Amino acid sequence: MSTTPLALQVENATVRYGLVPAVTDVSLVLAKGQITTIIGANGAGKSTLLNAITGVLNLEGKASLFGQPLDKYPVEERVGKGLVLIPERRELFSSMTVEENLLLGGYTQRGRSASTIEGIYADFPRLKERRKQGAGTLSGGERQMLAMGRALMSHPKVLLLDEPSLGLAPLIVREILNIVVRLKEAGVSILLVEQNARAALKIADTAYVMENGRFILEGTGAEVSANPRIEAIYMGGH
Repeated sequence: MSTTPLALQVENATVRYGLVPAVTDVSLVLAKGQITTIIGANGAGKSTLLNAITGVLNLEGKASLFGQPLDKYPVEERVGKGLVLIPERRELFSSMTVEENLLLGGYTQRGRSASTIEGIYADFPRLKERRKQGAGTLSGGERQMLAMGRALMSHPKVLLLDEPSLGLAPLIVREILNIVVRLKEAGVSILLVEQNARAALKIADTAYVMENGRFILEGTGAEVSANPRIEAIYMGGH
């Protein structure tokens, strides 16, 4: 086990829809400044776990952010503590401009929005080019960039990324994941949920494989990638 401080720790977590468990007794760690990825098929429970970590769903078990129990904080306070989710469907305001969407992301950082947004534009030049354009007119890749930029407006310490490659062309996927790596290098700790196993494992420090709401394998990204069963099931189509 690494001696790197933990940004996020989940212990023996179960998440239910009614009486039916969607996630059962899972534990994971995300070390500070690293990328932990969870791969698995659609419906495995990956997004459910992320929603429970943010507090949208009830989590039975323990979850802590930099050593502090997350259940101390209501959902709306977790963003202020540095825990930010970029959901699978991106959830942008299509009728608002790119810049208006970004400014909404900075609501917890009043007084810092002007300098922050310039930093976002430096990281995402395409967003600067389209800053007055309606979010609903953007391409899929641009919408993902906007979702990421909006999340970064709140200066996250831990970023939860849910299927950022969904529906994107391979070239755009590479561009998005390169941005994820740059965020890691800037000190952001990242929990990445992905169906695109090959791409996700390539950038992961630590990886978990989820099936039917449980983790069936964990290790470094390289170890999980080299597992014959994982390669056959999850990487054969990529």
